[in-house]
Amino acid sequence: MMIDRALAWVFQTDPFMPHGFCLLWRPDLVWTHVLSDAAIAIAYFTIPLFLVTLARRRQDLKFTWPFYLFGIFILLCGTTHVLNIVAFWVPIYGLEAVVKAATGLASVATAIAVWPLLPKLLSLPSHDELHRLNQELENRVAARTEEVERGNAQLKVLLQEVHHRVKNNLQVIASMLRLQQRHFDDDGLREALDRSIGRVQAMSLVHDMLYSRSDLARVKAGDYLRKLIEYMRGADPRAAAVEIDVAADDTALPVDQSVPLALIANEIITNALKHAFPEGSSGRIEVEVATVDGNVRFAVRDDGVGSPAGDKAGGGFGLRIAQALAGQLGGRAALEAPARGTSFLLVFPAPPATDPEPGFARPRPDPTAAGAIPAPA
Repeated sequence: MMIDRALAWVFQTDPFMPHGFCLLWRPDLVWTHVLSDAAIAIAYFTIPLFLVTLARRRQDLKFTWPFYLFGIFILLCGTTHVLNIVAFWVPIYGLEAVVKAATGLASVATAIAVWPLLPKLLSLPSHDELHRLNQELENRVAARTEEVERGNAQLKVLLQEVHHRVKNNLQVIASMLRLQQRHFDDDGLREALDRSIGRVQAMSLVHDMLYSRSDLARVKAGDYLRKLIEYMRGADPRAAAVEIDVAADDTALPVDQSVPLALIANEIITNALKHAFPEGSSGRIEVEVATVDGNVRFAVRDDGVGSPAGDKAGGGFGLRIAQALAGQLGGRAALEAPARGTSFLLVFPAPPATDPEPGFARPRPDPTAAGAIPAPA
């Protein structure tokens, strides 16, 4: 019953007269009021939409509730102007009074609530203060960047020196082996020392490339293989009659993968030169390296007479070294004997796109560990 009386009070129109009678229905006055109220209402309805959108999209704002409070207050103000327009023709003064009362409460609540925000807003840094702090931060970052760049330059020089000294030490070892080789008359011993010198040279070339290039962490496999073959042509007379082609993509390997691959390439190509083309016969060796589906594929194929039966069965010392180094790389190696020649394939996981951060480097296999490299039979 009380609800019915309240609704009747809010929506009653009798015995009131529309507001237009107060203006004697003069069109100039009526439409001036109506258009003005309509423009104000549209503006008031637009502002809350802006405030709510801003508060929802800027999640970093610390004080979002004032936006919603101001939105409610302004929305009610716009509603009062809409009711002013309606009241020109329909005297719903009860509803207009209720909306104005709600607007009054919202305005008082908003006015009271914003004052406690004043100290917090005043404590926020000004534009000039933010600019000063930002400039200080930029100066500190620039100084730190310069310090890091100096440290990186020093580390680069140090790392270059390390690679240079390792290369020189390996060259000394190779020279000592050559001197020792001169004192042996046994062809088998001289050949074994030749193979050892080739292995030392294969490792030395890795450090030589790291020393002479800007990238001190990785070696491009294709560039290395071409340089290794260039060395082999000068050191092994058998290579003069053999055409050796290298097909490679941009695969680049860190040192812990470059050295084992270098030794494998040296063993397999040397075996091909030794066994596939006897008595200085000519032929062709194809060397390929590429990264496919997250794996590095290294292949050596020749069109010669093939390797001895022992090597094809996996019993040759050079192939045993290649198999052991393939295990260090976490990959697998296979030697096949097609209709003509020999084919060797090595597949191992490709390195990550970026090098690990210092202190979190992956463990590197130790080539000198017991059982890593098989002893000669």
